[in-house]
Amino acid sequence: MIGMALYEMTQNPDFLEKIQKERETYYKADEKADMDNLNKMEDLHCFLKETLRFHTPGANISNCVALKEHKLGDLVIPKGMWVKPDFFSVMFHQKYWTEPEKFNPDRWKAGAEKIDPYAYTPFAGGPRNCIGQHLAMMEAKIIISEFLGKFNYKLKDGYKLKMAYRFLNEPFDELLLDLKQK
Repeated sequence: MIGMALYEMTQNPDFLEKIQKERETYYKADEKADMDNLNKMEDLHCFLKETLRFHTPGANISNCVALKEHKLGDLVIPKGMWVKPDFFSVMFHQKYWTEPEKFNPDRWKAGAEKIDPYAYTPFAGGPRNCIGQHLAMMEAKIIISEFLGKFNYKLKDGYKLKMAYRFLNEPFDELLLDLKQK
């Protein structure tokens, strides 16, 4: 999530600028991270959510067993059949998203249309979703805030992102950044 967020910041400098301003307001590197201030970092939060929509690492790792027979249209799924849901494609389906191919963190702002909880599943969905999702978001806010406070960065010249489905959805090649200490 953090690597892909840093990549997306290179592709969306207007959002990076908003996140930098928000960081200067709410994140004090010389003080302990404060939950109240981290929770006020709405631009970064929305950016991370959109990053996870675009680059969900574990979109295809959950297999399920049908506990009873189901019928989806003309398709019959018998009890006991293994099913592999495709969470990734739902996060780009026009039924659930306006301009799904556009990276738009503002879609997550307060007052935005309600998102179907099963159309956004980087931490799974329902009663068995990831219990660590809030911790992951807080950690990402801290790590990115520390990183942005210490470095200016850009993609290495010529780097082109290509994604690969291995165990996780991840960059095919290492994410290459040029870092300059502030």
